[in-house]
Amino acid sequence: MSRVCHVLSNKITEEWQHVAIYDDKDFTVYILWTVPGKSVLVCGNMCARDSSCLSFTWNKLEYLCKMFSKIFYTTALTTSIGNIYFKRKDVCTLKGYIETPTLPEMPICFRFFQLTPLDAVSASSECQKSSATLLRIPNLDTNLYISQYLKDVNAGDDVSIDGTDIVVRNDWKYSDGSLVTYINWAPGEPSSLMCGGCDERCLALQNKILFFIYFEGVNNKMCGDARPYICQLHIYA
Repeated sequence: MSRVCHVLSNKITEEWQHVAIYDDKDFTVYILWTVPGKSVLVCGNMCARDSSCLSFTWNKLEYLCKMFSKIFYTTALTTSIGNIYFKRKDVCTLKGYIETPTLPEMPICFRFFQLTPLDAVSASSECQKSSATLLRIPNLDTNLYISQYLKDVNAGDDVSIDGTDIVVRNDWKYSDGSLVTYINWAPGEPSSLMCGGCDERCLALQNKILFFIYFEGVNNKMCGDARPYICQLHIYA
């Protein structure tokens, strides 16, 4: 469920979290608009009117508001001159998603759909209804966090994530056509031996190895089989 943000606030801290230390060198990639603003409260109220606006800067020297479609995750030790940066609070939880703790690159905002298994195409479409995609795993830290989460909630089956080689075999792409850059294959994968050479062209986190709960490796699975899935909101940059 998307959040409706139209109530104006007299306190900037009700809606927004001030980020004192940040690096805005890449902010312009995700800019929505730039408008004059005499105060940080004016900027915050303008951004709050549009649910696609997730953060903003107010330049106290130029009296200028810049609105952005992403929350910027950074560990920079400096900030730009004159800019004050705010991000929208609790975006993940207000949409029913879970935010991972701080990971080396950036947090992941995800939601596990266990009780309504779908085939890969239908699962992807269901994620898109919330402006999300199936989960993308960019590195080992995220891989291990998600696998432990699935163990903790007793996922009980393979879990669909984003990625297919349906266009060119062994050329794995995300649903937007971009390249899958990290795949931690389960032992013996990718393979279609266990299903007699069937066409397994979609990615899933593997539930078990022998009798052991696993989820740490990826398997190529049949796209048409229904299974639990994970959606991801791409709110961080």
